[in-house]
Amino acid sequence: MAAPAVDPNSLAWNEYVANQPINLTAIDGTVMTVPLSKIDNYFLTNGGTLIICGLGIGMCSVLTIAMLLLTKPEKRRTVIFGLNLTGLILEFIRCVSFAVAYTDRGRGVGPNILGALLILTQLDYTPLYIFILSSLLWYIVIVSSLLLQVRVVFGAEPKIQKYLTVLLALLGLVVMGFTSAFQGISFKESLDNSPNDALTWVVTTGETLFVVTVGVASGIFVGKLLYLINRRRKMGFKGFGPLQVICIMGVQCLLVPRTSSPSKT
Repeated sequence: MAAPAVDPNSLAWNEYVANQPINLTAIDGTVMTVPLSKIDNYFLTNGGTLIICGLGIGMCSVLTIAMLLLTKPEKRRTVIFGLNLTGLILEFIRCVSFAVAYTDRGRGVGPNILGALLILTQLDYTPLYIFILSSLLWYIVIVSSLLLQVRVVFGAEPKIQKYLTVLLALLGLVVMGFTSAFQGISFKESLDNSPNDALTWVVTTGETLFVVTVGVASGIFVGKLLYLINRRRKMGFKGFGPLQVICIMGVQCLLVPRTSSPSKT
């Protein structure tokens, strides 16, 4: 398409300048014509990822300190407390390692757009290795924590507790199978710089199943809390207390789960 007439006050000319194609030489020697807007979007996406990592680092730090300072000593000895604390520490490590990876030369135009991967050394991949390993452990901790918390709220109903435990355990095992698979594929890709076509569908399936598992467990957890709140209201307890606070937090933070990172996590 022909370029519009040069006119700094023309919207068409401004759009052309912002999206003008530039020629770059790819790793195979061919000339790639890349719109300037594509490069802009690439770095804007990287910046957005770093913002998310920064928020994650701050939130994990605050929550970890709050848990250590405010939790009663007897509660600190419980398995659920240990899992939740471990999950926060692992998420902190994940955010830090991902932030380091996104500020390394491995996120430059050469390796990611033009395919010049051989300029990277194994040292450049170290943050990614740490992220992959901590992610694998993080998924295990999150699934285990949700399973135990659901068991706790149904402690007085052993039959329902048994069925829910089996259901969530099966979902958790499937999730761990897929998450282990895509973490392994990502690790192999990093070692030999060879893309794997299976990664996309494995990641999509694993992340979808993880979201479903978290959603189901959280929905059960919140539903039980709502039932207890309603039951207490009928018994005459009408004040706003810890159950209401936990329920609100559950609806906001648990019932609407998210994938915690971009693809190749």
